[in-house]
Amino acid sequence: MPRSTRSIILLVVTAVVLFLFSSSARVSFSGSGTAKEWTWTQPLQRPNDECLTREEWENVEIIEKHVHPPPVPSKVVTGDHEASIVSSQRPKPTTSPPKTFYEQLAELYPYSTEVKRYGDDTLGVFQKIWVVSLENRQDRKEHMKTLAHALGNLSFTYHPARDPFHNELDRKVVEDTINYVLYEREKAAYDTRSRPNGEQGRKKAFKFEWSEDAKIGTSLPLAESSLLDADFWLLPSSDPRKPRLPDTFKRLQLNPTGESVSSSSRPAPQIVYDDSEIWDSQEWNAMDPAKVGCWWSHYEILRKIAEESQDDGPHLILEDDVDFEFDIQKRLLTLFEHLPGWDVLFLGHCYSDGPKQAPIPGTPHLRRPSSAMCTHAYAITPPAARRLVRYLRSPLFAFSRPIDHIHNIPQLIPGFGKFSVEPPIVVQLPKGEMKSDVGTTEDETNRQWLVDSTVSRIRRVLGK
Repeated sequence: MPRSTRSIILLVVTAVVLFLFSSSARVSFSGSGTAKEWTWTQPLQRPNDECLTREEWENVEIIEKHVHPPPVPSKVVTGDHEASIVSSQRPKPTTSPPKTFYEQLAELYPYSTEVKRYGDDTLGVFQKIWVVSLENRQDRKEHMKTLAHALGNLSFTYHPARDPFHNELDRKVVEDTINYVLYEREKAAYDTRSRPNGEQGRKKAFKFEWSEDAKIGTSLPLAESSLLDADFWLLPSSDPRKPRLPDTFKRLQLNPTGESVSSSSRPAPQIVYDDSEIWDSQEWNAMDPAKVGCWWSHYEILRKIAEESQDDGPHLILEDDVDFEFDIQKRLLTLFEHLPGWDVLFLGHCYSDGPKQAPIPGTPHLRRPSSAMCTHAYAITPPAARRLVRYLRSPLFAFSRPIDHIHNIPQLIPGFGKFSVEPPIVVQLPKGEMKSDVGTTEDETNRQWLVDSTVSRIRRVLGK
């Protein structure tokens, strides 16, 4: 073979070998001392894609740590030598990084930030917003419609309040109910010669006991259209299921307008404190038709919540003479992030000792009051409504006091998670502006104020 041909072949072979040597593999050194063992690895490169020089091979492990995260080595035994073949697959993290101090503190109160479960038309946090409204008070209904429109077209479900003053059928049922209350107390009465005295001039008037249904204290769903105990009192007279009082029982009678108890009949039952304590011979402290009608109206809504709720999300119950903070939805979303397990939440209230209680961790505006009254704005969960229905229809408890007193007797209804918003974010308008159909006080000595009243904004825009 001519020398020129051999030279050409040698050059080609040399080029091929150099090409394969530089692009497919690179030699690194391992071992100890001056004796080096050859190990094939993937080619190492700088960040600018330049291959390492032979002089840099001695420090290849240090350079590799600088260029790439450490790979996972796999062991392969070849003859008398143990070679480390570097895997091209990078390791996946197997442990979570340590929690920060903030994350450790946050775990103390694991609040949920996903509180907006419903639409803006129910303020984001309620299944439904109920409004108790008398049919003859169209001025109040118009007020609530304006309020709903001002707050972004809220969706209100109006429930007709029971009206013994203008509705003859309601008046008859209220009269019957008052008589059932009197009759149940007479059946359970103490011997008048040995009545145990109560505190502050009150005394036990009758032996109190819960019905069997109420003793269970369960939040399980009610049987569909199930009626028990005092539920039968509220049936119309034409319903054969309605109980009949004995002919010997002296009935109370209301006058035709229902505005007062007839002087020719017996007095109305007195309001009960605790279980069966009453003031002796205090007619001003009686369960008059207005209070009975108010109890009946709220009880009907609670039954609907207990029976018809799609899930256990809360409902809001309002009366038709209220005013809202203009940013009420924003406030609610913030409050609900910090609200622990609860049953009843007073957005508005009166005579509450909430300001004296310690705030809930996370917000200064949530408290656990031992006493909170008024029913113009409160939220309730369906499980709590189911429990309350069972208590409220117990014969010796039904219609025994104003409906807003029921939340102030924890010894009778234990285990209720009751909270209040401080200061209130829903208030009643002054009675001078919107006359009450239940109360009689017209002064503003107990008036509550809002930071940013929706009604005040409406009036400014409308020029009123």
